[in-house]
Amino acid sequence: PSDLGYADDGYDLPPFTVEHHTVDADHSEANAAGMLFIDEARTLQERRGARRASISGRVTRCVERVNAEPGERWVIWCDLNAEQEALERAFGDDCYSVYGSLDIDEKERRLSAFIGGDRRVLVGKPSIFGWGINLQSVARMAFVGVTDSW
Repeated sequence: PSDLGYADDGYDLPPFTVEHHTVDADHSEANAAGMLFIDEARTLQERRGARRASISGRVTRCVERVNAEPGERWVIWCDLNAEQEALERAFGDDCYSVYGSLDIDEKERRLSAFIGGDRRVLVGKPSIFGWGINLQSVARMAFVGVTDSW
């Protein structure tokens, strides 16, 4: 508020922290093809293949990070259906997963229940509920998937 000329009372926010994590990927396909070194993924198809090869490690790391703070609520953003399905399985009844093929009423029910505090983890894609929904009650986010969308 002070940048708009108002008092900052009650708006003392904690520092913004970004943690980058690197996980190992399964390179068995490249090794089976006789490649000694893995080439950098340059094309969209190669990048998607690299993402698929690292799903297990990224999901495992995300679950570890989220479970390290059991009292915190989290929004987890993903890109691939396989990422979302793996996260949903990993968190089980502790999360709501919102995806495109859900009925609109069920999407709304899950989102409302999450906002109401029914579960502590919400998993989805920015294209589904990343458009102006107020999730300010959640202080933790994880980005499990990277995207080529701009």
